[in-house]
Amino acid sequence: MLILEIKKFINWVNEVHADFGGAEKMGSSDRNKLIAPIVYKRSFKKKKKWNKDYSTHPSWNKREEYATKYNFDEILIKKIATETGCMNQVLIDKVINYYKPIILE
Repeated sequence: MLILEIKKFINWVNEVHADFGGAEKMGSSDRNKLIAPIVYKRSFKKKKKWNKDYSTHPSWNKREEYATKYNFDEILIKKIATETGCMNQVLIDKVINYYKPIILE
């Protein structure tokens, strides 16, 4: 079971990093340019799927929350670890040290 939480943690961090990285590179670090596409994509999903988490990525609701309330940094990575059930502190620290923070305006 622990391996599933570790995989889920890594998958979610990679997915959220891609979201923030896209906003940083293509959206001039504009937070609204990250949030708007999430809201738009969510409009095409059935309402019950907005809040469905997968092992490969967080729900659209969580992605919107992350984009709205956080930067991609140690705080968000620790939140993702908690939400995915990953308690491997050595891995969490390695992931924090691997990624540079992405601060959106």
